[in-house]
Amino acid sequence: MAANIVRANALAFATLAALACVRAAPVNPEHVATMLRANAEDDAFTHTSIVWLSGAEATTTAFVAAGGGGDEPVSLFERHVGVSYFIGEGQRKPWAHRIRLRGLLPDTQYTYFVESGTFVSERHTFRTNGPVAAAVAAAATDADVPQQVHLSFGQSIAEMNVQWATAGQSNTSEVLWGQASGSLDGQANGESFRFVGEGNPDGVQWYHRATMTGLQPGKEYFYRVVSGGVSSAQFSFTATPAGNDWPLKVLVYGDMGRNGGAPSLKLLLQEVAAKSAQHIIHAGDFAYNLDDDGGKRGDDFMNRIQPLASAMAYQTCIGNHEIAHKMSHYQNRFFMRNVAETKNMWFSYDVSMVHFISFSTEVFFDTTFSKEDMLAWLEADLKEANLPANRRAHPWIVAFGHRPEYCSNADDDDCTTPKSVVRHAMEAMFNRYGVDIIIEAHEHSFESLYPVFNGTVTQKNFVNPRAPVHFISGAAGCNEADGWCVNPILKPHGPWSAWRSWLPGFWGISHLNFHNATHAYFDFSLADFDGHVAYHQWIVQSSHGPFAG
Repeated sequence: MAANIVRANALAFATLAALACVRAAPVNPEHVATMLRANAEDDAFTHTSIVWLSGAEATTTAFVAAGGGGDEPVSLFERHVGVSYFIGEGQRKPWAHRIRLRGLLPDTQYTYFVESGTFVSERHTFRTNGPVAAAVAAAATDADVPQQVHLSFGQSIAEMNVQWATAGQSNTSEVLWGQASGSLDGQANGESFRFVGEGNPDGVQWYHRATMTGLQPGKEYFYRVVSGGVSSAQFSFTATPAGNDWPLKVLVYGDMGRNGGAPSLKLLLQEVAAKSAQHIIHAGDFAYNLDDDGGKRGDDFMNRIQPLASAMAYQTCIGNHEIAHKMSHYQNRFFMRNVAETKNMWFSYDVSMVHFISFSTEVFFDTTFSKEDMLAWLEADLKEANLPANRRAHPWIVAFGHRPEYCSNADDDDCTTPKSVVRHAMEAMFNRYGVDIIIEAHEHSFESLYPVFNGTVTQKNFVNPRAPVHFISGAAGCNEADGWCVNPILKPHGPWSAWRSWLPGFWGISHLNFHNATHAYFDFSLADFDGHVAYHQWIVQSSHGPFAG
């Protein structure tokens, strides 16, 4: 039977981890696709990877030609050689092939076909893009112009925090806001501070924080930040609606690099433009790394996410890549609730029907902050969240931290071992207080887990789970290994693994939607395939509360 070739822009694309069982020649290339990646210098999508599957180890060759309509003679095609790698037993096509193309012409159509052994695919086309968007261009070079503008939830739905930076010294920090564009009648003064030292010798060093107050629920607001009399551009956001019975949509991801995260960033910009969600959760590991190049990598990353983070609350937790320099970049670059008390390391907030908890897994691997302090705070927070009136108002409890308790990745990370430090410290508490969903990252892959406690699966479905449901969404695209950014999954490590995706280039983000008090939805959407939903799962819980165990 002819190979089932899937074009790069096909919405019906099936992920390589869950292939349809179609009989084909053992080496015949299947699921051929391109994955455009941004050029680090100019943000144009002028790098790409071509990937496909085959049934046996074979040569990995692609033939590529610029321009034309796909009928060019073979003599015009340039030959490129790549690598193949084994993706595990149990796959009908267990060999994956990848070829990386760099320095392509921007805004140009290319034709290509691939070859594995003696089998050749049909011809495909793809087009390189221009810049991701003007909105993610580098911040103005004027030292006084505010940059790196980002929002986070305040102490109530009537508040929104904002933080920004200036390269030059400015001791004034002001935010102006209002419901009419250009008519900003709200005003608040904030604080400024300097972030300098070993961790940030070359980066922007003046930071500013302020809080917009008296916001009317559900209303659109326009705002500017001002330092030293110099104003930023005007931004806008929608204040959190009132009540606890309205559908909530959250964008979720972890491990997004300055360069490797470009495809996910492009998808996120589309989501923000469409106003498809109310806030963002970034579950650790930013920029790779915030402190690189003396802090300039962090500045660049924060400017790149400004179009997202200036439009809705950008909620975070710390990852292992933020440990350096006593976690100073994470402490200084973000402005979460209770920052004065916990330095962004742990906090909670309520939105609609959900109680969210951000916690640090890094306290178990670094001594900058006390794990005992965090665990004591966490238990007190969970006790309060489970008071009858609070659990009725916010029946869903969602916790997010960086390192997973369980994972199927073929590495030596904490989540791969039965003696997991994070699992030993956190699992019993989350189970005891009925945490419904745990969001994790760290592994550069996506994995969905059945409800599990103490290594035992309580059920192989998601209807009235009797233990927390874990989702690992760390595939936003990091910078490690020259963009490969791979933590392979060769097989599930336990019966708790419901679904997995890890192949290079299959970067993406997740959507966490709460339809009502009993129904929630989680997915994994592929950034390089126009947001195609590779996996989705509904969680139905009709009786929220502590789990037995």
